[in-house]
Amino acid sequence: MTLAVYDFNSCLRAVYPIACGRALGNKEKPGDMKTPEGLFSVQQIQDASAWTHDFGDGKGEIRGAYGSHFIRLKTPGHCGIGIHGTHDPASIGTRATEGCVRLNNSDLLELVKKYVYVGMPVVILTSEADSAVPCRFPAAVKAGPRLMAQTE
Repeated sequence: MTLAVYDFNSCLRAVYPIACGRALGNKEKPGDMKTPEGLFSVQQIQDASAWTHDFGDGKGEIRGAYGSHFIRLKTPGHCGIGIHGTHDPASIGTRATEGCVRLNNSDLLELVKKYVYVGMPVVILTSEADSAVPCRFPAAVKAGPRLMAQTE
């Protein structure tokens, strides 16, 4: 489970471990605990440092549940989906979210400061190894951009 950042020349710039939706498969409806798959874009980059969330686990409102920022994605047919930080670093690398993509807070901060911009394309794919639901993207998309030598 990773988030990879590519530049406009298809050069890999960064890779971060993530957590994603608890349930396998493509998001179908609110509350299904699935991360939507497809081609999306960054709609907003919001300051989430004061946001709270009740995960329904009996612990009540958790301050810092989203980390410093919420990168809101434009996901037609679904609302409230984004890339954000976490109050639970142990969840990274697992299926733990209600549908969002979750990062370590330091990774989120680097992502926001160095790479993300409004309108940026975002592709969300399910790993074939992680899902009994086949990925519906063509082989070329599943393979990802060709990696080129990085030049700083």
